[in-house]
Amino acid sequence: MTTTGDGVARDVVRDPARLDAVASTGLIGGAPSPVLDEITGLAMRLIGGRVSLVNLVEADRQCQISMSGPPLSPTVRQVPLSHSYCRHVVESGVPLVVPDAREHPLLRDSPAIVAYQAVAYLGVPVRSPNGQVVGTLCVYASEPRDWSDTDVATLTALSTAVGAEVARRMAADEAERGSTDVRWVVEGTGDAFLQTTPDGVITCWNAAAERTFGRIAAETVGRGAEEMIIAPEHREVFTHWISELAAGAGWVNREFLGAHRHGRRFPVEISAAVRVQHGAPTTFAFVRDISTVRRREQLRRLEYAVAGALATADTAENAAEAVVERVGEGLVWPYVEYWHLDPEDGGQLVRVADWSRDSKSTAPMRNTREYGRGCGVVDKVFTSRAARWATDLSTSDSTRAAAAKAAGLNTVVAVPVRNGPDVVGVLAIFDRRVVEPEPDLMAALDSVAAHIGQYVHRRRAVDLELELSRTRRHFDQIVANLNDFLWTVRITSDGAVRLVYGSPNRTTIFGGPAPAGGDLSRAMAGMVHPDDLDAFTAFRDTLTDGLPAQVACRLIGKDGLTRWVWTRGQPRRENGVLFVDGVCSDVSDRHHDNARLRQQAELLDLAPTAVVVRDLEGRITYWNRGAEQVYGWNASAVMGRCVHRLLDTRFPESREAVERELAGTGGWRGELDHLRSDGTRIVVHSHQGVQCDDDGRPVGFLEVNADVTARRMAERRLADGEKRMRAQFSLATVGQASISLDGRFLEVNPAMADLTGRSAAELAGLTLDDITHPEDRPENDRTAAFMFTEDQPTARRLRLSHAAGHMVEVEMGMSLIRDVEGQPVGFYAMVTA
Repeated sequence: MTTTGDGVARDVVRDPARLDAVASTGLIGGAPSPVLDEITGLAMRLIGGRVSLVNLVEADRQCQISMSGPPLSPTVRQVPLSHSYCRHVVESGVPLVVPDAREHPLLRDSPAIVAYQAVAYLGVPVRSPNGQVVGTLCVYASEPRDWSDTDVATLTALSTAVGAEVARRMAADEAERGSTDVRWVVEGTGDAFLQTTPDGVITCWNAAAERTFGRIAAETVGRGAEEMIIAPEHREVFTHWISELAAGAGWVNREFLGAHRHGRRFPVEISAAVRVQHGAPTTFAFVRDISTVRRREQLRRLEYAVAGALATADTAENAAEAVVERVGEGLVWPYVEYWHLDPEDGGQLVRVADWSRDSKSTAPMRNTREYGRGCGVVDKVFTSRAARWATDLSTSDSTRAAAAKAAGLNTVVAVPVRNGPDVVGVLAIFDRRVVEPEPDLMAALDSVAAHIGQYVHRRRAVDLELELSRTRRHFDQIVANLNDFLWTVRITSDGAVRLVYGSPNRTTIFGGPAPAGGDLSRAMAGMVHPDDLDAFTAFRDTLTDGLPAQVACRLIGKDGLTRWVWTRGQPRRENGVLFVDGVCSDVSDRHHDNARLRQQAELLDLAPTAVVVRDLEGRITYWNRGAEQVYGWNASAVMGRCVHRLLDTRFPESREAVERELAGTGGWRGELDHLRSDGTRIVVHSHQGVQCDDDGRPVGFLEVNADVTARRMAERRLADGEKRMRAQFSLATVGQASISLDGRFLEVNPAMADLTGRSAAELAGLTLDDITHPEDRPENDRTAAFMFTEDQPTARRLRLSHAAGHMVEVEMGMSLIRDVEGQPVGFYAMVTA
């Protein structure tokens, strides 16, 4: 223990830096040192004594490294620090001269005096290259001895030689450890490692290299690196690159095409550096197989391409075509299909888009346009809701086994496309190779399918929103013909009533516009007759408590007239917010009820839709003229008949579900399938509500049914027409093309592609000027200007360049296409040779 300049005690012996230096000598437990043995022998000859030793001092013991003379103990080569004289030399860092240990203040109590007859002691420090005292060179005597200054100087000089040997052993041990560490790292790394001579001959080859290239070290050591790891077409570039590496320039990276022993080629990244060893430059190289990295990058690009295509698609058909094209081009598989569920065709799966790298060879696959249930791989994926990877189409898809064989296709990967919990389509890709399942590819296709599903969901949401908007307008038109005021209010946490919806016909209730802004209940309370204010307040409080209520009270309208108004309210909660749906009816002058009812009936008869009232048993009590026109039955013939039996009503879910919603909310909206008197079936959009008596008890139901059959048929005819037009476009023997306003081909049919000797994909990237003879190009602009100003089709002859290099003289007719607003959007051309 020593004390520093600031008075703090420091344990020198256990100092971590000193102990690291002791361990770094490699002398404890290592090979004997003949040099140290020579030095201890020389110390005995020059100084004398019983024994001369080189000792290293560790944290808890003293280890004997070299000795000359009889041992202090026949068996002991290490002693605890309690017996160590050398520890004091380590602590002080200076020689320790002890004529008689029995009288020395540091050693007189040491057990070594008796145990080893260590009476006299002379020890000098042995230092490591960084100055740490790692041990001592010492001499013991069994009798008291006065050590001379010459003895001390001699032993000090010899300790310098001991220090030099310690430094040499430390350097050798460090080099050995470094070499061992390098070998451990090289063998443990996941990357292939090789070492070569300046002329590229392999001298080291690790286990990872054996796995990467399929060659063991015995095959490669002594052979050229370019021959063992590089594909033939990259060997010359690799050899030049390696030869240009400069010693000491650091690590340099470059990608090459690697080659496996069995012929497989794959991208590799090589990190190489040159270092001079034993006077000669040596190249060290780590080689990493990056085929997985590149594959994942390819699949990520595919996902981005699909997402981008869907983001810009304006129709479902364009979206499907864009997706299959991106998938085919991104994966370099020869054939891709997308199948979608057609709910209007018996739940059949219909191919809505396909893409082929070679349309002729894959033509047999396109002969199948629909999949019946229980047939083929596509339907199996749809039914099981799980992806499939099959490598033998001839046995896994009996429906198209012959077509797959004719097209030379063997592997199919198909994944389901979901819209929420429902499977709405299947994406399938095909390859001629027998491709074993690849998790990364399957995950990428699942992601692509998810993008398609999200697009389908968004598209359906837009369509539903448009349909809802049309229905809402239609409903408002119907409600506008009713005398009652329909409303929806929101009750806030502080009890305020805010109007959310109010039907247009407000004047009949309020004698003017309905109260707007602020608290609706307070505004109405200001219109209530004073004698009825308590009843109205109780009605409002009941609704605020979330309970249904009704009240009949007098309102003093803005026109000065007093009206009896019957108000009913039905509370409901949405996401914790209290809403009330209700209706206000003017029930003034009850003695004029019959006249008012007749007036309402006449108004209902004017409605362009069917208005039907039925009692609680479903028997018809009112049938307007619109109902006669919609269903073909006279009112006199149907009164008292069960409406659902008469019209053979088919519900979207079940009759019970509709009745539950009527009972729970007081209303129901949806589409119903009805039978007309002539036996034809129609689809109606139905809005139904519960009718209550003065006491709020249900007495019947009101139906407002709008015939939407024509619209549904028109939508289907439009879809069928688009399909037929696309088929005619594809099968026409006359060249046809859709051209943008800037002259770029948007779409061409096969006949047009054949005329120019190009594929449809190649033409899609060109303009009309690109394939027109230079002398005929000015006429292209003149023709476009004529169609813009005269709005008439044109016909002319011109020369088009063929992909083979010659010109083809053709007759081209062109028309300008305008959108519904009359704006030019493009040209349509028909071309004949």
